[in-house]
Amino acid sequence: MRKAVLALLGVATLAIASGAQAEITIEDPTTVLTAPIDETPGGNSFTFGYSDSGLTDPFTETLTFMNTLAGIYSFHVGSSTSIDGGPNDVDFSSILLTGTGITDPVSIPQNFSSTMDNDLIENFDLAGLNLGVGTFTLTIQGSTGVNGSFGGNVSFVQAAVPEPSTWAMMLVGFGAIGFAMRRRRGGQALATA
Repeated sequence: MRKAVLALLGVATLAIASGAQAEITIEDPTTVLTAPIDETPGGNSFTFGYSDSGLTDPFTETLTFMNTLAGIYSFHVGSSTSIDGGPNDVDFSSILLTGTGITDPVSIPQNFSSTMDNDLIENFDLAGLNLGVGTFTLTIQGSTGVNGSFGGNVSFVQAAVPEPSTWAMMLVGFGAIGFAMRRRRGGQALATA
């Protein structure tokens, strides 16, 4: 009886416990200007923006961030200008993601899905990248006119993890199966005696 009471207390504790909260922090060195991190209620989804202006030619800019929970990431980098080769024109040569658990740099590809994506408007996007806990750096390289600038954002959604109440229900189910099997075994012993 004592074991059953302790097991029920453990299950109740799991059911009441809150889910883990994600935390994203911008780390040094970071050369782009970051906007405040926009967090959804519950702390399991984030978006933060970044921008850079006054670029040298050629340029290499970095954004380094750290996360405390595994999750699904989406990245966007973009620029636009009205004159090809003009003072505001930015041409990206590579956008790479490196960090914890990434053996080879991940290239963020140019998005050609719109007829507007050309040399005047450049968009680079990568969605659905699963990253673990760690520190990551987005390195953006290219060339620009004297007034070039770019911007983008990083979005994070926590990877699907069972809620504590789900774990509690699963444990109760396993306990009920074990109890039923134990009772059945005890009943069979009496029947054969």
